[in-house]
Amino acid sequence: MPSSGLYLVLPTEFDAARHSGFVSEAIAIARPDAIRLTTTDPEMAKTAVQALMPLTRRHNIALMLTDLPSLARELECDGVHLSRHSPLLADARQKIGDTLQLGMSCGASRDEAMSAGEADVDYVAFENAPPELIEWWTDIAELPLVAEDVTSIETARAMIASGADFLALTPDLLDIAASLERFRAIHNLLES
Repeated sequence: MPSSGLYLVLPTEFDAARHSGFVSEAIAIARPDAIRLTTTDPEMAKTAVQALMPLTRRHNIALMLTDLPSLARELECDGVHLSRHSPLLADARQKIGDTLQLGMSCGASRDEAMSAGEADVDYVAFENAPPELIEWWTDIAELPLVAEDVTSIETARAMIASGADFLALTPDLLDIAASLERFRAIHNLLES
């Protein structure tokens, strides 16, 4: 089984001016394949993209926005991630074109994942999904799967064993040191 990759999810309270040093450290420690901004405020997203894009480009890391498809295209991000039940799914592909990535949160719903796949997404994301759901998806689908809410080494181990393509890690910006240690432990697990 190929190794899972890491997907860093920056919470809405991410502030590019205050937290860019953290992102640099997280990249050095965890070497994520993608970074997603969860803010849906266009101005905050613009500010964060301006700060992060040079760093993500230098390290060949995909930079994703959440629920802002037109802005993702305008700012030349690598794609957009849609929240669960997003009404944007109907026309997101048209807005971003074929070259940007399109992902969709599906909760822990098989039906939502299948519908997202039929809607031309590039990956699905399961939130708090049991290992059986991850295994089911990897058995029946070719679309990559992001396991959200990986908050511990034990969860990471279970998601890796189940076949998740990517593990989504969200930092606690109030405890950056603990977040970096968790990222390091999960990255080391992937490397072992």
